[in-house]
Amino acid sequence: MLPLQTRHRLQGGFTLIELICVITIIAVTSAVVVPAYARFMATEQFRAAAATVESTFAGAHARAIQNDAPVVITFDTASQVLQVQSQTTDLPQDGPTALQQFDADWRMQHGGTGGGQQPSTTQSVSSLGQHAAIVQFEAAPDSLMGASMPNSVVFHPDGTSNAAQLALIGPNGQTVRWMLMPATGQLVEAGAE
Repeated sequence: MLPLQTRHRLQGGFTLIELICVITIIAVTSAVVVPAYARFMATEQFRAAAATVESTFAGAHARAIQNDAPVVITFDTASQVLQVQSQTTDLPQDGPTALQQFDADWRMQHGGTGGGQQPSTTQSVSSLGQHAAIVQFEAAPDSLMGASMPNSVVFHPDGTSNAAQLALIGPNGQTVRWMLMPATGQLVEAGAE
């Protein structure tokens, strides 16, 4: 039979001091990593909101040119939502004239409006989420549309728009400012902080 001291050494396991050291290392590492990860996530969510603003404006600009019709972006300050309204027309089919005339006649006989240009309004909404807010949305009156629409930007079929300034702020104080160039209808970053 082995002596008592030898038996204790043969049994596997960790001492209390070793377990306390491991738990302390895990706690210190967590105290450093968790806040850094939270800041990283907040920054990424802010960047996603900024990308949403940029893509909404770029899409509206492209849609106005593509559909040869004005597109309006309206900002709702209460809900922090960008609403895009555009009017599209169903273009005549690209086919033989005889078939187009047949299609127009058939629609007229069956209660349709006939072939050709049929305007329809589409609307889309872009939400910024909870991690960013537009704190400035100043749009100049649109000279081509006549009436001034508050918090609205109009993109024209020729690629122009009314001038505007926007500022987006994140929960950690990140800020992005944009200017909408009226001659080109392009949203240009004016500065980031």
